[in-house]
Amino acid sequence: MTSEYRAKSAYLSEAAATSYDKKRFYGKVGSGMHRLEMNAMRTLLEATNGANPVLDIASGTGRVSRILREQDRDVVAFDISQQMMAQGNPGTPVVGDAERLPFRENSFEVVTCLRFFGHLTPSARRNVITEMARVSSRYVVVAYYHRRASAVVKNAVSRLRGHKAPRYLVTQRDLEQDFAAAGLRLVKSCSTGLQVSGIVHLAEIVGKR
Repeated sequence: MTSEYRAKSAYLSEAAATSYDKKRFYGKVGSGMHRLEMNAMRTLLEATNGANPVLDIASGTGRVSRILREQDRDVVAFDISQQMMAQGNPGTPVVGDAERLPFRENSFEVVTCLRFFGHLTPSARRNVITEMARVSSRYVVVAYYHRRASAVVKNAVSRLRGHKAPRYLVTQRDLEQDFAAAGLRLVKSCSTGLQVSGIVHLAEIVGKR
């Protein structure tokens, strides 16, 4: 049984999908946010030394998939919204729920996930990170929304503006417990500055190789 959360149905429509990038990554602030996030992903992906193939979870319009294709990696783009992946995502599309990945254990050498965990309840988040570790044989690259002052303030401002979707923030202890339960060892972290994705982490699978 999978979890229910607001973001699960928020991006299923064509209207939501076609406006997604424009609403978030255009203009001075949006393009700066995009650049910070992509720089963090490039830094951590370089540390995986070209490991292949790669599964990109919550792949959406393909921002991470494009980086992976630039690096000549084979990418499977996984998302619950076919409409999002239809917006030029270069990965091989697979539609489904990230709490129940339709892949065998060790199907990929790397599994990535950006801009997703902040939407997830704690139980859903733990389910997804466990699934990511199950289908990866080597590495996981994942962004957590950490409980920093900037994130707390952003949440408060969003609520005042009537934004109803919660952003679930985590502590360092939450991260450590998630990784330990999933059999992951933290290797390296990259901050995205004061942006909503917080900190992106590279972890390696313990005991599979």
